[in-house]
Amino acid sequence: MSADFMNNSGKLFLTNILKHSIQYTAESLSLEGEIFMLESYFKHETERREQGIPPLPLSPEIIAEVCGLLEKPPEGKEELLLHLLENRVAPGVDPAAKVKAEWLARIAKDEVASPLVSRNKAVFLLGTMLGGFNVEVLIKLLEDKDMAGDAAEALKQTILVYSAFDEVAELAEKNPHAKEVLTSWANGDWFLSKPSFPEKISTTCHRRNMLGAGQIFLFMPYRWERRDFLVESIL
Repeated sequence: MSADFMNNSGKLFLTNILKHSIQYTAESLSLEGEIFMLESYFKHETERREQGIPPLPLSPEIIAEVCGLLEKPPEGKEELLLHLLENRVAPGVDPAAKVKAEWLARIAKDEVASPLVSRNKAVFLLGTMLGGFNVEVLIKLLEDKDMAGDAAEALKQTILVYSAFDEVAELAEKNPHAKEVLTSWANGDWFLSKPSFPEKISTTCHRRNMLGAGQIFLFMPYRWERRDFLVESIL
């Protein structure tokens, strides 16, 4: 499962993650105590796998640890760390996505460096986050002479920008890259570039007792704490 799966196929974060993700264990991750939280996460992953459900996305604390290790990756753990960064962080406005976006922004601005994540790759990964915390960073990069082209390509595939649309529209009056983005949005390139819709989709449905509409809105402020519906469906 690659980092561009969200842009190219529009699949949800957890779709088929058990089938496609690289499996790791706490033992394979031993780094002399540097990554205690990651060891805890992979123990959790093992427990979930035994239940037949995918692991939860990474927490803000764990993805911060992953980002720090990516700056000086331990030998032999490079693939693992990249996999976690690319595929184990929920997109949008999840708290962990904020940590990921901020670190990728620092890479893109050349404030920090990683031997595994170049400035161009950082911008590409920002473009796979669907919207939310990546949008402001990408818009600012439209004015970076080195990264503007990459930022424009990322924004062309990002439509969940909400009020940031006005920023791009204003910037388009003087910035050719911002104008390209507006034109691309208007042409619907984000949709037309998607693969053809498959004739058949096989999936797994987890049944759970649903809340009423009023109760759903009541719990909206706590939605990030109530996202583990897969566990609830098997209880």
